[in-house]
Amino acid sequence: MYRNDRLSRVFALIVICLNILVIIVPFAIEALRSVGISHYDLPARLNISRDGSLPEMFNYGQAALCALFLFGIWLRTREHMFLAWSLIFSFVTLDDATRFHERGGLLLAATFDLVSLPGMRARDTGEIITWSAVALGLLAPLLWSFWQSRPRQQASDRCFCCCSRVLWVLPWWLTCCTS
Repeated sequence: MYRNDRLSRVFALIVICLNILVIIVPFAIEALRSVGISHYDLPARLNISRDGSLPEMFNYGQAALCALFLFGIWLRTREHMFLAWSLIFSFVTLDDATRFHERGGLLLAATFDLVSLPGMRARDTGEIITWSAVALGLLAPLLWSFWQSRPRQQASDRCFCCCSRVLWVLPWWLTCCTS
């Protein structure tokens, strides 16, 4: 079912190296500046936390590619787990492009006069609620696909779930700790 070809490995290595570069370069610039070795400020286009930055655009591309690749795997295998994950990454891409959770967070904060969670603004709380509501909706096809899968696919789905949790929770946690 899974091909282990050279082109796929090279592509994966390039994406991994680009991810490391996108993370390390801004971190190194900020670290050197904070200890006084450099007076060079991080350009806005490289700032991971800024909307419209190059790292953010790179992330959009990765999410879209994940959605397309997973959909392509589903077309070949008809394993519903891949379709469910493709839906999740499609929504992540759509959310990034339309700023859905940011707009939903602002709307919830203004409509319901939300309280701020520690270290956050009221609209951040609204964003978390918005994403949680969407996640509950996306959880249904994911669980259904998990129960429809064979044990071998369930094992890979568990691994994919754990990796996704780390990739989605870590940036949120880092944002909370640094703001």
